Amino acid sequence: MLAVNKLLLFIMKKIGLIFSVFFLFYFSQKSFSQQIKSFSPYPEETIPEMLTFFSQASASYKIGIDSMKKFFPTFWSELSKKEQDVFIELSNKMLKKRMKPFPHFAVFIKTYYSFTENYPSEGNFKEFIRCLNYHIDNNTNKYVDLLKLYDSFFNDFVLNTVTGTQWIAENCNTYYFDLDSMPKIIFPSLDLKATNGNDSMIIKNTNGVFYPSSLQFYGRGGIIDWSRTGLNPEEVYAEIPIFQITLKRPSVEVENAVYHNARYFSTPLIGK
Repeated sequence: MLAVNKLLLFIMKKIGLIFSVFFLFYFSQKSFSQQIKSFSPYPEETIPEMLTFFSQASASYKIGIDSMKKFFPTFWSELSKKEQDVFIELSNKMLKKRMKPFPHFAVFIKTYYSFTENYPSEGNFKEFIRCLNYHIDNNTNKYVDLLKLYDSFFNDFVLNTVTGTQWIAENCNTYYFDLDSMPKIIFPSLDLKATNGNDSMIIKNTNGVFYPSSLQFYGRGGIIDWSRTGLNPEEVYAEIPIFQITLKRPSVEVENAVYHNARYFSTPLIGK
């Protein structure tokens, strides 16, 4: 009789163990199946889906999750139907690249908001979306940094965010996005300013093309003067024809610059 009881107890323990394993497996699979794998094409479903997506982030992002719960519904309600549809398409493309709520989607939403508040034309909207698609496909590792750069540009016309030196597009009346081998921003006219907080330099009355992926600016024409040191900008200045800058340092080298200094030279000097 004792042996039978021990056998029954052994069988019950085995059954309990199997049930526990099954229970854990079932609910872990159920939890996994509830992970957002794609967003619905219907905009009315985006708010609950996106909030669920953010809620699945690590608890270490609690402040960000709470902030998104407040911000996203308002953000979504301010978008046009066209802007909502494009947002969903980009979000699904980001999901396929396994991008996460933080930092990828959080920065994407902030940048998209800044863009929709500021883009100057319908053509700019279409071209910027082409640029974002390119970055998702080709710049996954730099995607967050590029989004931050675009956000700083839309809000403050800052062209770089990776160094202590800021390059700023001043007096920029308009700009255009385009895509050839890489995304670019075309400036028909601007003053290009570099500042590190202690010193600054400005290339006035220039125009050019900026490639965010490489931080390269290709400019044509412009004037540099030394008015910040007290020299008269109408007497002492340099005309620059063509130049290329990597927007990481507050300096530029230019071949065939034409230097004017009426105080010391009767004719302009050509040099570097």
